[in-house]
Order: sequence, then C-alpha cells, then structure tokens
Amino acid sequence: MLTPSFDDMVRDLQVLRYRGLAKGQWWKGLPTLLWFEQELRHKTAADGPSSLVIERGLQQAAQEIDGGGSHSTAVVFLFGLSKMHRSSSRAERRRLAARVFYIEPESFRRRREQDIIETLADHIFRLVADR
Repeated sequence: MLTPSFDDMVRDLQVLRYRGLAKGQWWKGLPTLLWFEQELRHKTAADGPSSLVIERGLQQAAQEIDGGGSHSTAVVFLFGLSKMHRSSSRAERRRLAARVFYIEPESFRRRREQDIIETLADHIFRLVADR
C-alpha cells in the first residue's frame, strides 16, 4: 500500500474524531488508518485486533507530540484514546480537550482542533518513519 498524503491522513483523522474509534469496525474504510495499521504490524511486530493496534499507535504518536503535555492530552481526549473516555460522545470528547486549554468547546473547535489533528497526522508519519 502506498504512503498516503498528509491531506488524506488529516481528512481521515477528522472522520475518526467525528465517529470515534470505539464505535465498531467502520474505520476500516479509511485507507490511511489501514496503512497505519499495516506499517505498525510490519515495523513493530504489533499484534492483536486491528482497532487495538491503531489505538496503541495513535496513543504513541500523541505521546510524542509533547511528551504528555497539553497537546498530547488534548489528542487523547479528542479521539477517545483513554479507556475512560473511549465511548464518550464527540461533544464530550471535544469538551474535555477544550478544558485542557481552559477554553470553551466552540472556541477549541474554531481555534485549536484543526491544528491538533494536523499535528497528530505529522507525528503518525514520524512514528512510522522512525521505525
């Protein structure tokens, strides 16, 4: 599978943020996530269900953004990457991510959310390249 473009990765992450990873296997229709899973399996010998491999990869990419700081925490909340928030509604996930920056969810959506998604996309590519 060819390496996806940055724009394709961002688009699929936007869909993932909207739909949530925990809501079944629908995300298998997102080619960038399938590519990410294949790369993780090939380069790290990751095993387990596809959703778990992708979730762990997203958690690792998020952690590498700023070592567990505000941007990493916002990614974890925004995408529901913690067990406690995995099944939260998208509005609740956005509210939690906004709270990290002490702003209202609507302000977060307009000012920060896209940058955070793009930063995650960048770190996904870096994670795969570093392997």
